[in-house]
Amino acid sequence: MKHNRKDGKSVKKYYKYQQIHRVVDGVKKKRCRRCSKWKAESMYYKRRRNKDGLYVWCKECANKATNKSRKQRLLAARKQEGI
Repeated sequence: MKHNRKDGKSVKKYYKYQQIHRVVDGVKKKRCRRCSKWKAESMYYKRRRNKDGLYVWCKECANKATNKSRKQRLLAARKQEGI
């Protein structure tokens, strides 16, 4: 999540582990950085690089972003072929 400073530039906001993780009824949950919904850890792709071993976006948000990017690249390629 990014916030704007007074000069208009954006600054990345970092969250503490406790702010984005919690246990509810014995189920570990994490807050998605894109949709801000609390979801079970099983709803996140694995990523070794991150401290908790999970991707920052839930699977649903990650798939939406991937599909959007794929569609944009396909349209760009088709447009370039047509020229």
